[in-house]
Amino acid sequence: MRYFYAFTPRDFIEIDGRRKYLWEITRAFDGLMLSKAYVDKKLETEIMERGGVKKYFNIPSEVPVMSDSGGFTWSKLKNVDDYINPKDLLDYYFRLGFNIGIHPDVICRKGKFKRKEKGITEVLVIDEKEAKRRFELNIESARETYELLTKGKYSNLTIYAVVQGWDRSSYKRSAIELLKIGYRHLAIGGLAHAPTVFCREMIKAVVKTVREFEREKGEKVKIHILGVTRTSLLPLMRDLRIDSFDSASWLRAAWLRGAWFWYNPETKQLIEFDVKLFDYRNYHKDPPLPPCSCPICSTVGKDPEGIAWSRRYGTNQRNMSRGFHNLYHFYKWYKEAFLKGWNEWKLIEKYGRGRVLIVTHCVAKKRDIKNGRPFELYDSLRIRKLYEMAKSFKKRFAVISAKYGLVYDDEIIERYDATIKSGYDIDKLLDVIVEKIHRHNPWDLIILYSTNRKYITLLCCALVKANFLRVVQVGKGIFGEMSKIRRVLLRLTNHSILEYI
Repeated sequence: MRYFYAFTPRDFIEIDGRRKYLWEITRAFDGLMLSKAYVDKKLETEIMERGGVKKYFNIPSEVPVMSDSGGFTWSKLKNVDDYINPKDLLDYYFRLGFNIGIHPDVICRKGKFKRKEKGITEVLVIDEKEAKRRFELNIESARETYELLTKGKYSNLTIYAVVQGWDRSSYKRSAIELLKIGYRHLAIGGLAHAPTVFCREMIKAVVKTVREFEREKGEKVKIHILGVTRTSLLPLMRDLRIDSFDSASWLRAAWLRGAWFWYNPETKQLIEFDVKLFDYRNYHKDPPLPPCSCPICSTVGKDPEGIAWSRRYGTNQRNMSRGFHNLYHFYKWYKEAFLKGWNEWKLIEKYGRGRVLIVTHCVAKKRDIKNGRPFELYDSLRIRKLYEMAKSFKKRFAVISAKYGLVYDDEIIERYDATIKSGYDIDKLLDVIVEKIHRHNPWDLIILYSTNRKYITLLCCALVKANFLRVVQVGKGIFGEMSKIRRVLLRLTNHSILEYI
């Protein structure tokens, strides 16, 4: 499954006064995607004069470069009747030297689409009648594009037809129609900003339709997912043998939520730190993040205070450097762990019979008592259930506290009111956590049950300082993953209870 990094012309950093794109520093992708939405007439002319998209952006010749039609931009989403015609789009792909393109697709998903600009909110409503009209436009556009492809001029182009719809039956019908036309490259579109449950169902419906066609006709059909790569969908895409996908999620996470990713070599997990805590305007030193020798942190250089650009939250140079750093670590995890079928549950099974510490984060709500042990003081079903599970399997339990650092299950603490607001709050607690980790060593495994990025950052920074990297982070779906931990531990303690496996 190939990953296409969806970049824009603005995705660069400056090194020695010169713009540098990611591929000029390291290769953290299998291909590139440049949406037509980011190429205006001026840039299109400049690219043509320079000899094509690869020469303009200094992209290695062997890297496949893809373009979509920009169908999710507001103007094209709203004014489908004025949409670019197939010949013009194919000529655009041909002139600019793209390897892969898609036909002029039309979003058919029902619902309200909103855009806010200069304080004014525009709303586009696609009802059932409009969705059906757009559906037919999409099929007709694909048919016109396919007829043009048979004329030889575009023989070096690979064109994907985009499957669009609003429910399972419409997506399946769209796939069938496009296969009848003659396409053997399909892209599933219209999923950006859609709920994950919707995306999951539409992908499964289209893939099932395509696999039935392959068995009947004995022909291979390649499937690409456009613009949707939520981590929760990746296992499904891998299991369904999707050929490729594109996204810029891991890059954009750098400034949208201040994410700094780190591939833990010990557990083969991708851990997300919250570097908004280390804003360069307030935090004037090197954050206690794990040391990183990735090509970005090694070659991009440091800010005026001598700190690697990617390690603090702030200006565009910091944000984009961190975005490149994130892509590198995502791609490393993707190739070395995810595609090879590795997951955190294998590690829990491997070390679960040893000395295991189960950790979760505290909550603001406390019971009306002056002091107590963690499961007594915190008013949290999550904390109580984890404590009970740890006790039943004879594992230790602890809570990450904004005041006390790390509180073990047998410690009595006083009621308090504190939160983590900055890197300085983390600094005050690091040595406390490190000392408590070492006091109870040796641990075989620490299971961190949390989705709160501030507390994940606090504990993981402390564990790196303590030189203990065998920490597995779980917690997606909250109680669903808690049940999964219970089943794994049960399997390790009683192999005869096969119904729980």
